[in-house]
Order: sequence, then structure tokens, then C-alpha cells
Amino acid sequence: TDLYKISSREILKLFKSNFQKIVNGKIIAKKQSGKIFTFTKKNLIKYDKLLLNKKYKLIDLIKINNARSFGKKTFNFFIYNGEKFSFKLDIKKIK
Repeated sequence: TDLYKISSREILKLFKSNFQKIVNGKIIAKKQSGKIFTFTKKNLIKYDKLLLNKKYKLIDLIKINNARSFGKKTFNFFIYNGEKFSFKLDIKKIK
């Protein structure tokens, strides 16, 4: 969520500083260069489903959790005895 908050602030600052140019038609659109990536729910599920018998490094689990969680919402899940369970890691710095 920190990355989301930072990027939201930066987008707002960028918009505010360019609003008049946008309104006056002075911003010229540019075609994207390079490969364009589109992600759908179907091709993101491979990052959401964690396998109970697979060995993961803790840092990798933290990265997966952070990448696929947003606020109170999480997309991480595992299957146990035919049932689907979601989970979210709650990490806090100890003072």
C-alpha cells in the first residue's frame, strides 16, 4: 500500500502541474514504444495460488503477499482438502 500511496500522490502532482496544458490541448499524445503488457485475472492467478507442498523463501512469500494484496483485500490463496483459503500476511516493524 505504500507504493500505491506514493504513486497516487505523484500522479496527482503530475496532473495538477499539467492540467492547463491538457485543457488547452498542448499535451501531445505519444504512442507507447516497446512491448505492451496486459494482465487479466486469468493470467495473474498463477501468482495468486500458492502450493502447500512447494518450498518458498520467506522473502519470496513477502513479495508475493505485497504484490497481490491491496488494503484489506488479498488475492493470495491455497487449496487444502479441496477447499480454497485466502490469506494475508500482516507485517509490522517492532520498535
